[in-house]
Amino acid sequence: LKKLILMTFLMKRKIYKFKSTNDFLDSICSHLYEVYINKIAKRNYFNLGLTGGNTPQIIYRFLIKNYAKKINWKLVNIFFIDERYVDHNNSNSNYFTTKKHLIMKLKQKPNFVYKINYTDDIKKDALEYNKIIGSNSIDLAILGMGEDGHVASIFPDSEFIKSKVNVVPIQREYNGFPRISMTINSINKIDNNILIISKNATKLEIIESNDILKPVNMIKNLKVFIQI
Repeated sequence: LKKLILMTFLMKRKIYKFKSTNDFLDSICSHLYEVYINKIAKRNYFNLGLTGGNTPQIIYRFLIKNYAKKINWKLVNIFFIDERYVDHNNSNSNYFTTKKHLIMKLKQKPNFVYKINYTDDIKKDALEYNKIIGSNSIDLAILGMGEDGHVASIFPDSEFIKSKVNVVPIQREYNGFPRISMTINSINKIDNNILIISKNATKLEIIESNDILKPVNMIKNLKVFIQI
């Protein structure tokens, strides 16, 4: 039954492919803006979930150039889907790169940025962010994936794949870092998930394989934007 349910939402997943970088970025940001307009009309604020990696940085630049004035950033709250457990001034921090490439570039600052704390107590900080995510509803998340099919910081061999909590502490190091991450369960509560893939044949193969053992293929409400 679980496999049947997974295959059902995989069939509903939408995949968009682009040869042009501009078309790739424009489509992502247009969709983000459409969801933003819809949510603002309903309740006058917009909750945006962000992740790390290089591709989000070019999306941020496109947003700044084309949407800095269209979006009322004072009505935007920013959350993080996952975070490397490092100091906020560390260049490996998702918060650091988001601040550098998006927040500091905006003349009008977001209403609130819910960064994941770093106090050298990973369990405590994960529990704190678990409460924050549990008390808020993210309207749209920009997601990345790894070449092993991981999404956020939930890897294929993760003990947290089936976790029912919102946020978990990942003390085992991946690529040199422990992490704090939203779970598959909590990401699946988000109505609009955008998966971004830029010129990577391995990642495209995983998406098109519909391999339900890969964490990325467990995500619901997913629109996949791929630059080929």
